[in-house]
Amino acid sequence: MATVTNLTQYFVQGALKGYVSKNAPLTEFSYVVDSAAKLNDIVRVPYTVASSSLLFDYTSGYNTSTRGQITGKPVTVDKISYIPVTLTDSDWSRLTPEVLTKLGESAGERLAGDVISASFAANVASFGNSSTYAGTSFTGSAALADLDRKANDLHWPDSGRVMLINPAMKQALLSNTSLTNAFAFGEPVAVEGQFRSKVFGFVPYTVTTTLGGLSGFAATPNALCHVFGTHNPPDSALSQLSEFTVATDPATGLVVSMKGWYDQVHATTVRILETMWGSAVGDAAAGIKIA
Repeated sequence: MATVTNLTQYFVQGALKGYVSKNAPLTEFSYVVDSAAKLNDIVRVPYTVASSSLLFDYTSGYNTSTRGQITGKPVTVDKISYIPVTLTDSDWSRLTPEVLTKLGESAGERLAGDVISASFAANVASFGNSSTYAGTSFTGSAALADLDRKANDLHWPDSGRVMLINPAMKQALLSNTSLTNAFAFGEPVAVEGQFRSKVFGFVPYTVTTTLGGLSGFAATPNALCHVFGTHNPPDSALSQLSEFTVATDPATGLVVSMKGWYDQVHATTVRILETMWGSAVGDAAAGIKIA
């Protein structure tokens, strides 16, 4: 029979899977750093600023003071997002590894969506460039063409362009007859309600949580910088916890942890699924807001 501790591992691994899958756009439109950061630590996240190349001149030499180099953005790891998981020991022990993995995946997705939502709420006002068209106007291709032009005017590289969209804007794109006709011979739209890899050069991601009041957000990875750490309890408190588990995805640097303590009065172990993070604007010219 699996122990409660072993069952916790299934839940945490499921949570990490859901957290990483839902946070996929975060690693696409933002530079993410995994670190051993503690609460309120400041970590510098490298990113590049969009600019033109320079012509070398032997008289003046290399101009290293001009923007355009790889630089660093200080990011404070000051936010902790968490989901409480409270089941009695009796209920917890009756759950199978398969069910716990699915429950963990669902909780991880919820946690990831809230991190994206909170990050946008804190940073979206710093981006000054906006699409000429609102999200509901993307039923026509003129809106896509305009978004492409704005990205080109801002000297965005062709690679790495992404577009985060809410469900309403996704519906507008799926109602765009030019796109659906173009995808007529591909299965993703008809079978899964998903676009292929790109739309007008942008990789689309649907986000079901809020985007700071926006319908969508087009960006390159330089737009936002994120750091993730672990909310470690002090050594003096570890003995008071019934469990403390950390899971990190090596490919993305995303991390979740779970801590638990026993409530003797209610014969329940309280578990906290959490992630500690911080975010900051990298290059404000690397994002375009879509109302």
